[in-house]
Amino acid sequence: MAPSSGTAKLLPELKSTSKVSLPLVHGNDFENWLVTSLCDRGVRILSRNWETPFGEVDLICEPRIHVKGSWTGSGNSKLGAQWVLIEIKSLISGHYVETRVSEKQKKRLRRVFQWLCENHGPGVAYLALVSREGQISWVPHFLD
Repeated sequence: MAPSSGTAKLLPELKSTSKVSLPLVHGNDFENWLVTSLCDRGVRILSRNWETPFGEVDLICEPRIHVKGSWTGSGNSKLGAQWVLIEIKSLISGHYVETRVSEKQKKRLRRVFQWLCENHGPGVAYLALVSREGQISWVPHFLD
């Protein structure tokens, strides 16, 4: 994985058919909004809140991810990924990315990611920051 530049890539606003109304307030609202938004874009969720031997994973989905302004079709052959790990965080008041995922969380997620790679083939990890307004920012390579 390439080192992260520390900046989030902002996606175009995603409209959702979710019954969650804006602004997002409760913790679960942020995750539900993201899941519905991804499904509305044709992304298949493989697992949600999945317990691994090293901890929980917010989302595992098929490798149809947002890259350079567009959504890929049937997987991302450039990455060779068979799955995508997504850690979801609410972005309520402009907190910096670094404060949203602690070093302890990163260490746990690195172990989870390594276990997933060993047991389920190559994958990629993204941090999804969801604002109260439903705007989603993606941070690739946040585990580096």
